[in-house]
Amino acid sequence: MIRHTRFIVDPSLGKLCKWLRILGFDALQVREASSLKGLIPTEERQFLLTRITAVKGIPNGDRTIFIHANDPVGQLRQVIRQIGISITDIRPFSRCIRCNHATSARNKASALNRVPDHVWQTAERVDQCPECGRFYWRGSHSRRITDRIRQLFEYQDGS
Repeated sequence: MIRHTRFIVDPSLGKLCKWLRILGFDALQVREASSLKGLIPTEERQFLLTRITAVKGIPNGDRTIFIHANDPVGQLRQVIRQIGISITDIRPFSRCIRCNHATSARNKASALNRVPDHVWQTAERVDQCPECGRFYWRGSHSRRITDRIRQLFEYQDGS
């Protein structure tokens, strides 16, 4: 299942990594380019995303994807197209964009004095990362991101 796809992302693709996490994918960003050769994808639904030409030729079938675009949206479109991700495969806003752990819904009372007052008063739902403690909520930024996601998949479908 594509939803369980995991990514190893080279250090130069930080924005792509963030967008993969926004879409709900497990995306590990490697901090040192020299570590990439030791992280050859071995699992069936695991992919290495890189712009480093020295890594391009690692023999692992089609699980190393050499990213061509310079902009993060173009990079994300390439990954979506090459792997065949559809809008039904994603779970937006389900992972921490900072540390990659799955977030979970929290009682709003646990966010009191830990999120801005207007968020605590107006947000219907508050999620938290169990690893780093960061809080997430649906605000105007979420609507803009949702619109961007819709555009990504409309582009993919040719609509």
